[in-house]
Amino acid sequence: MIYARWTHRLRTYRLSRGLIQREVARMVGVSRSQYTHIENGGCVINYVQLIRLAKGLHISVAELMDLPSVTPAMLRKTLPNVKKTFKQCG
Repeated sequence: MIYARWTHRLRTYRLSRGLIQREVARMVGVSRSQYTHIENGGCVINYVQLIRLAKGLHISVAELMDLPSVTPAMLRKTLPNVKKTFKQCG
C-alpha cells in the first residue's frame, strides 16, 4: 500500500534529520498528536500539508512518496482514495 510506505519513509526522513515529532508538526501546522497519527498511518493529510512536510524535510514530494514525479493532478487523484481508507485528522 502506497500510504503505509510513505508514512514509513516520513519517519525515516524525520529521524535522519534529527527532528522530533513536535518540530515536524509545527512545520506542517498540526498538533504533535495529529502528526503522530499521520506518521503512524492513522489519518491523512491534505496537499498543502504534504508540501510543507517535504519542504521542511528538504526533499521533494515525489521523493517522500517514492514516485518518479508527482504532479498536483496526481495528488488530487490519489488523496481521495487514501481518505476512503484512513480517517481524516482534525
